[in-house]
Amino acid sequence: TLQGALVWSWELRDEAQQSLFAQMGVFEGGATLEDIEEVVDLSHLEDEPFALDVIEPLVERSLVRAAPQTGRFSMLVSIQDFARQKLEDFPTKPSIFLRHAQCYAQWGDPKGMAEVQAHRIDALLQERGNIESAKYWALSEYSEETAKNAYLLGIAMSMILEVQGPFHQARALVDGMQGRAPVLQELGHVL
Repeated sequence: TLQGALVWSWELRDEAQQSLFAQMGVFEGGATLEDIEEVVDLSHLEDEPFALDVIEPLVERSLVRAAPQTGRFSMLVSIQDFARQKLEDFPTKPSIFLRHAQCYAQWGDPKGMAEVQAHRIDALLQERGNIESAKYWALSEYSEETAKNAYLLGIAMSMILEVQGPFHQARALVDGMQGRAPVLQELGHVL
């Protein structure tokens, strides 16, 4: 079975490859190497390897797909589901999701919004899955620490909706998030 093949392949990977593979389960639709390096934590490993050195054998074994034309790494859905299962057992799972939210919240930062709109709208659209999943996580794990991330992710998501639609959801998304918690209302006035 596919599950059996994935378990077998998992058991053949070294600790660094298993760690990176499991943590990549947080990404929706893939990620750039830069984002993987920002989100994935390999500091618990001896010699703290570089993400690129660890991801290459996973690409060679077809556990991760590389798209040189876009600079993105992704997984087939069935493989990503297996990675998410491994992520569930990961000891630092909450911090992985927090780093993921922080990484993608940058897309909604008003200071960089003009740059996003002028030069990086295609890159923003590629990150829709990551932005949406990070936003839902940040809202479900609501705390003051995640409130700003949730708001910025909502702004980024509204920019995506303005381009890809459905258009009426863009403003409703930000308005709804502001009404969700007092901290988000305050951020709406500050940002």
